[in-house]
Amino acid sequence: MTLIDSTVTGNTAFTFGGGIYNVSIGTVTLIDSTVTGNTVAVAGGRGGGILNECGGTLVGAVAGGNVFNNTPDNIANGLFGC
Repeated sequence: MTLIDSTVTGNTAFTFGGGIYNVSIGTVTLIDSTVTGNTVAVAGGRGGGILNECGGTLVGAVAGGNVFNNTPDNIANGLFGC
């Protein structure tokens, strides 16, 4: 998936990947795009902004840069880490 001049904002997921959930074989490319203001509803959830499964690829996604102000975190790798 490639996002160009886009904003992913105001989304809520129950446990994982509030803004974007990238599967293990996927590639997410952000070009002049932001991911902000997304949340995971459940305590202990991960990837308020982006959850990137182990093996997934992120291009142009920078925590604190164009991926910011997401809860509980901006970018998380894997459900339980990689």
